[in-house]
Amino acid sequence: MRLRAFLTAALSAVAVVSLSAVPAQAGPAAASAPGDVVTTTLHAAVETLPVAEESRTGYERTKFRHWTDADRDGCNTRAVM
Repeated sequence: MRLRAFLTAALSAVAVVSLSAVPAQAGPAAASAPGDVVTTTLHAAVETLPVAEESRTGYERTKFRHWTDADRDGCNTRAVM
């Protein structure tokens, strides 16, 4: 539950920060200046976020040893959360 609250807060913060940096042609923040309060929907704010191609350069599964099953119940850390 704390993870969900954290992710919601993080997405809201990203949306607010992103709205102040959106180019003029991009959407709801087009007429806003830095520091202005912009009222929009979450959907419209998310639509203005930049999307990049996924890159797995440098990824190695062995670097993530923290997915352990400390209590040996068959669920690793990732499954428990």
